[in-house]
Amino acid sequence: MNKSSIIILVIAAIVFCCLGFAIGQLAKAALIPTPGSDPLASKTYVDKLIAERTADLQNQLDELTARFLAMSGNLNEPIFDSDNGENTPVGTPNTSPHTTIKITASRVNVRSQPNNTSDILTRLNSGDIVDYLGEEGEFYKVKLPDGKEGYVANWLGIKQ
Repeated sequence: MNKSSIIILVIAAIVFCCLGFAIGQLAKAALIPTPGSDPLASKTYVDKLIAERTADLQNQLDELTARFLAMSGNLNEPIFDSDNGENTPVGTPNTSPHTTIKITASRVNVRSQPNNTSDILTRLNSGDIVDYLGEEGEFYKVKLPDGKEGYVANWLGIKQ
């Protein structure tokens, strides 16, 4: 081998080492998470979405349970008319002043604010009666027997 061949081999080796280093740095940069793809930040967002969806599903389950009980032959439970925009018993006029709410679902969360994600103050059972204070959106504002005030989803109880 002559001197020029050795110089070409040394230069080729240096070029390939530099190229390998550059490719390694690019691969390493691709594996480091950026703030938008941070697994911990994504996990808290997903946890929040799951909690909200779980609360929504629980309320839907309570509503369906109440409707099932009403239609399953228990004549003491009303059948609901949802065409009028409210969940009022069929045949019940909506003109009389209501002073109480009768819970129609099996387990109902009483919340601190009129939404499905606020703190749960207590739970009520089917047949429980609480004082009616008013409405905020899709929630009844109620007064509990212990004097505390909270909110119950309006599809989980009926005005009396």
